[in-house]
Amino acid sequence: FFFFLSFILHKTIILWNPVFLDMPVVSVFFFFVVWEQKLDETNESWLINGAVYRKGQIVLRSDTWVVLFDSQSGRYMRIPTATNYRDDITQKEADRVNYRGSGYLCRIQKNLLEPGIDYGVYLLYRDGRTDTLIDTGKTVRK
Repeated sequence: FFFFLSFILHKTIILWNPVFLDMPVVSVFFFFVVWEQKLDETNESWLINGAVYRKGQIVLRSDTWVVLFDSQSGRYMRIPTATNYRDDITQKEADRVNYRGSGYLCRIQKNLLEPGIDYGVYLLYRDGRTDTLIDTGKTVRK
């Protein structure tokens, strides 16, 4: 567990603009299942722990990014995640598809964000064929 968190902290956060890409933006309930996304807060950071997958599509390893949208400046920040293997999801689904690799962990350091700004929380889901930006409906504020 600690390996994953330190791995996340050493990856680069990228300023990013999905407008230049041919990428659909969808709500959480359209095509995808976002499973028990948790947002735990400490004084220094948020830890996002969840799972996302396309129903019926095998997920061996997560290729998911957390994306924060600054509504004031219109900027997006793409933040890397680490795969969190989740056997419980495959067991709970009745379709016999392997969703084990759909889990992700992400730590967001608060000192990277501007105070007083609401950041929309999105997930960039990449399945090898298409990239999709999923609006979780959640926000964070420093």
